Amino acid sequence: MMDRSIEQVRAETVANDYQVDTKPSFLKLELGNLCNLECRMCGSLTSSQIERDPVHNRWAPTWGFDSVPVVTWSDDAAVIGPQPLVGVHRAGFASAIETDDGGRFYWSGDKCGVELGLDENTALDRLEIKFNAIGHREQTFSVSVNGVVRLEQTATRENMLVRVDLTGEKIDRILRIEIQSPGSNTGSDHAGVAIESIRLFRQASRAAELPKRMLFSRLPGRTLWENEDAFIFGEALGDPAKLDRLYITGGEPFLMKRVTEIIDYLLDSRNNHITLEFSTNCTKINSEILKKLSMFKAVNLALSLDGVNDTYEYIRFPAKWMTVDRNIRMLKQLPNAYLCVTPVVQIYNALNLSDLCRYCDEMGLDFALNNMLHWPEQLRVSLMPASVRHLAAERLRQYADKDCLARNRDQVLSVAEYFESLYDPPPPQLFHQFMLFTNDLDVTRGQKFVEVHEELYQSFREAGFFWTDETRYANSTLARASEPV
Repeated sequence: MMDRSIEQVRAETVANDYQVDTKPSFLKLELGNLCNLECRMCGSLTSSQIERDPVHNRWAPTWGFDSVPVVTWSDDAAVIGPQPLVGVHRAGFASAIETDDGGRFYWSGDKCGVELGLDENTALDRLEIKFNAIGHREQTFSVSVNGVVRLEQTATRENMLVRVDLTGEKIDRILRIEIQSPGSNTGSDHAGVAIESIRLFRQASRAAELPKRMLFSRLPGRTLWENEDAFIFGEALGDPAKLDRLYITGGEPFLMKRVTEIIDYLLDSRNNHITLEFSTNCTKINSEILKKLSMFKAVNLALSLDGVNDTYEYIRFPAKWMTVDRNIRMLKQLPNAYLCVTPVVQIYNALNLSDLCRYCDEMGLDFALNNMLHWPEQLRVSLMPASVRHLAAERLRQYADKDCLARNRDQVLSVAEYFESLYDPPPPQLFHQFMLFTNDLDVTRGQKFVEVHEELYQSFREAGFFWTDETRYANSTLARASEPV
């Protein structure tokens, strides 16, 4: 493209109405975050299970995505509850109840709330909560914003819509709204109030700062593109004959109905000349999908394994190693497949990487150790005491010297050198954060760090870091009250 001037390229782009004549030969589709696992180093953007987890999801804003506002504004208003919404953590609401006029509401319970990330420069205007008459029967309720009670009222038919002034409200990227109704005078089986909608408004002056020409999705109803058949099969895959490679990620691709539909579409249209590529957690493999994959020119599979046995199960909850191992053996039977194990190198598996490498050798699998975790920061290997990092490096060097295949030796030694090169002492507050995060997930998942990672635990103690049972979110009232979405 750059054999022409920027001005010429821009003029051609406008003249072509931002369309290109030549279809791409390589296409990557990220088809949402639907997933069946809650991997410790993952976040809600790539796992629907974490998005629904009242404890794990509360750690997500600290995972490098805190600069990305997740609330969806329509002009200067945004619906933030009580229904499930992407990017909004909700807790304490009962299941939805349909009304005769086609609407719906949610009982609040004694305490309920929503939590969401916002752009720190957002100037808020007000919060509006709309109630349903069936739940408005003289009970008291209060509304808190970031821990401060901003409104206390008695629920009557005259205040079906309440407003909370938020002008001047200082937010630190996270907004927490909590509604409490500790007692009920309704005589019904439900405490609390019936909530139809929770809406957030920002100051009107914000709209004036936006560009005059707004770009919205051209799809019907501004829907997600991966849900539109016309877009997937009419545009993205509208000319598959010119496509050489198709890479699909999630979430977990083999859990998605859309992936099966795409594979069937390509086979039905006789476009099996394409090389398919997937990143998969290896938990959802069956004979039917294997048969279909075998019909393509080639299939490249990046296998998301971070360890073996207990190490694997601890990191990629609630997967079972026996199931994953069985599925990998099934995948190896594909005559047209190339398999490569791609672990996320992190604090939970640093001491056991050589075990994973040996498993790959035993299974005849390639591996790539270049995915070094940087976020969430409390799981980085640099957090480990120097003695532990050097022990991890020594185990890799022993593997490289005695057992490693020649083609893998350089990358194994490179990781060992990386472990040894980290000389800055870890800040105590970051270790404390690692401990809180680990304890939070242990409590909610019935796991025990000291049992699975006893050697790492003892190494921390020897380095002067003492482990406690302290948690941050796992025992909070909001977490206990949360319901699965």
